[in-house]
Amino acid sequence: MDSITTFKFLVEENGAQSGDIRRVTLKSPVKIETLRAAAIDILGWPAVTFRFKDQDGDFVTVASQHELDTAIALASGNAVRFNVTKQEAVPVPVPQAAPQPAPQPAPEPVSEPEPEPSTIPGPSSEEPSDSEPVPEHPEPEHEHEKQLESEPEPEPQPESEPEPEPEPEHNDRSETTEVSKETMNDIAATSENQNQSIDQEKEEVLLDSDIFLRNVNESHHGLSQVHGPNPTIVHIIK
Repeated sequence: MDSITTFKFLVEENGAQSGDIRRVTLKSPVKIETLRAAAIDILGWPAVTFRFKDQDGDFVTVASQHELDTAIALASGNAVRFNVTKQEAVPVPVPQAAPQPAPQPAPEPVSEPEPEPSTIPGPSSEEPSDSEPVPEHPEPEHEHEKQLESEPEPEPQPESEPEPEPEPEHNDRSETTEVSKETMNDIAATSENQNQSIDQEKEEVLLDSDIFLRNVNESHHGLSQVHGPNPTIVHIIK
């Protein structure tokens, strides 16, 4: 046999007990949702709040399954007494739909301008009037092609002559070598002239020495005739 649990609802109105007591019996184990649904059905309220008086004399609110199990255990098999208070139903916020953007007007079709009729005159189906003379012998097309073929082709232009290549740099070196040779020749000529001058000076010195000796000899000869020979002067001359 299934166990049952008895509950007593002590109805409170405006914060005080109204004296109205309701009793309900539910199968164990009792769920908090089942107890709340039974109280709402009996009292006809939108929502209710449960409280019970514990062993300390305090009124404890029952809002969860754990608190309900504690209240049943404290009753020790007796009827569970709950003070029931009417609770206004909290309006559940309805999610507002996002505002839809206003429909934009459809773009008007842009009319494209109609193409103007071509002004190029086409072949007219009308017969030529009498005012316009018609050539009796029209020139055939192949004669025009012959004239194009008979035109002389342009003569090819003569190729430009290649630019002369620059002379190699060895000309500068040869000029430098020639300048060096000329400088050496100038130095050799200068040395030769100096040697000739030295030789000429030597000849002049020798000539002066001969003249001096000749004068000395003549003087000695004259003295020897007057005073006799002078051995000192003769020795010097020798």
